[in-house]
Amino acid sequence: MEDKPIKIIHIISSLEKGGAQGLMFEIIKSLEKPKYEHLIISLKTGNAYASITASKSINLISLNLSAYSLLSSFKKILKTVKEFKPTVIQSWMYHADFLTIILKPLLRNIKIIWSFHHAHPKKNKRSSIFIAKFCSHFSSFIPDAIIACSDLTMREHIDFGYSANKIIVINNGVDEKRFKYNPKIPLSRKNPVIGFIGRWHPIKGHETFIKAAKILSQEITSSRFIMIGSNIDQQNYDLNNIIKTNDLAEKIELYGEEEVDIRKYYEMMDIYICSSWSESFSLTIVESALQGIPIISTDVGIVREIINDDLINQTGDSEGIASSVMKLIEYNDEKIETQLKDSYQRALNRFTLDRMLRDYEAVYENHSLID
Repeated sequence: MEDKPIKIIHIISSLEKGGAQGLMFEIIKSLEKPKYEHLIISLKTGNAYASITASKSINLISLNLSAYSLLSSFKKILKTVKEFKPTVIQSWMYHADFLTIILKPLLRNIKIIWSFHHAHPKKNKRSSIFIAKFCSHFSSFIPDAIIACSDLTMREHIDFGYSANKIIVINNGVDEKRFKYNPKIPLSRKNPVIGFIGRWHPIKGHETFIKAAKILSQEITSSRFIMIGSNIDQQNYDLNNIIKTNDLAEKIELYGEEEVDIRKYYEMMDIYICSSWSESFSLTIVESALQGIPIISTDVGIVREIINDDLINQTGDSEGIASSVMKLIEYNDEKIETQLKDSYQRALNRFTLDRMLRDYEAVYENHSLID
């Protein structure tokens, strides 16, 4: 007699491009039939991952959730749960967590898992902060487990009021097989290409990067800068205004939405800068380490677990970032290579996709979650 599959409904706020969405699809693509069956309920319409849902034949229900459609959407969710008969409902982000609080009294023998992918619940929209705080009061008895994507994310949510007893840390993972360790040795010191990856959002620190680029362009006159991410293009008026204000229109190249194969951009870079104000994890830090690119970063996410403190700066510190780049350039190649090997090994030991998937499987299969 064949074992019944573990059936998981993923409830997520939206399917716009984002870290939580990307992680969810990595899990769905990797944990497949016959052992697993997945269904996605998106609380908003639109699907930036349409090619994946189509090629993998992933069951998807898109709602247009609003105050006016709340009752009809709720009925549709209940109907879906009844028909799909999930073992687990996993909610991604606070609005989806909130929905499981309403659903819980109507669910029998279905385990609920919440997922945290935002490092600082206090650094959010007012509505999201309110919902997160509301959910925290139910965190000790609504979810059967809460998965945090990093130690930092766990600590911040416990400080915010979430139940420490329910939280499990599963670090995000990168498919190391996609990246070829090719250390940038010797480092290009006279005309380095310095890169940034991040969607257009205040939390990503685009202006911090641009101000650092202005300082560096004066110190290293032949330096070039590339920026990659959603809405990082010529149509973004606000971004281009910041670039022009800093007299960098001829120095910064904008590449827009990152492609599926991000490696082409890493191969262009001599140095990678993460200038975010906040990160729950930061996949680009891990990817850069696996590719063998020197990293300069603000003090966010898991960066202290990847690179040395002397290349880490306070958030918003453009001058500090520029100074760190100049410090890196002054290192001899032997020192740079030693640091790159160390960062690569740290990433390989802790932040691979295979390790992450094993941890998720353990949670799904754990008897405390699955009857």
